[in-house]
Amino acid sequence: SFSGTAGATYTLRWTISNAPCTASFDEMTVTFNQNPTVTASSNSPICAGSNLNLTSTPSGGTGPYSFAWEGPNSFSSTDEDPTIIGTTTAASGTYTVTVTDAAGCMTTTTTGVTVNTLPTLGGVSLGTTPCSGGNAQIFLSGLLPNVSQNVTYTIGGGAPVTESVNSNVIGGAQLNPVLTFANNGQTFEITQISIFCTQTFTMNNSVTLAVHPIPTATAPSNQTYCDGENTTAIPLSGTPGGVT
Repeated sequence: SFSGTAGATYTLRWTISNAPCTASFDEMTVTFNQNPTVTASSNSPICAGSNLNLTSTPSGGTGPYSFAWEGPNSFSSTDEDPTIIGTTTAASGTYTVTVTDAAGCMTTTTTGVTVNTLPTLGGVSLGTTPCSGGNAQIFLSGLLPNVSQNVTYTIGGGAPVTESVNSNVIGGAQLNPVLTFANNGQTFEITQISIFCTQTFTMNNSVTLAVHPIPTATAPSNQTYCDGENTTAIPLSGTPGGVT
């Protein structure tokens, strides 16, 4: 046996001598084909539900090439650039592609894929009712736990506001927007949450706000009476009505 250089061809001569007879020989050629090379990539990281596009780029060797992909969740394909429709997080992991050229020479490489979970929201509820000009207590539940996330909300259909919150171990978090009495009865609505991915919400995402008005007491101007004189009724007023 002997080794050679990739892409080179060698001539081997086999000779048999048996003096005084004429020697006999024969020749053969040995070619060392160059192995193909391949790079692999994807559109990772992606969000759950998106399509995963795997790409292989072969070169060298002798075309045409054949392909064999393997990956998580029992994935396999013989396409050069396969696509997985509507991925889940189970598609995360290492993908291996083996390329075989027309001469039977092979090469293998890998690429890593990350499929991120979409944000979640279980519900929205109110805490203590604030007075006008105070901070509301708005509790979020059913979030992905232990992660910082950007929450976008509207109040009364106004301009969207985005705040960053850190969910706790059970997926809860709290927002504390400043409210005025004008917000009383308006709708507080979570429109979307973003982490690595963005999810839009249309259900279990709103609550009706309650805000106490600031009371205002009004007394008449100062009045003077003589000693022993009966006073007239002193009118007192205030807002809101019915508050004591």
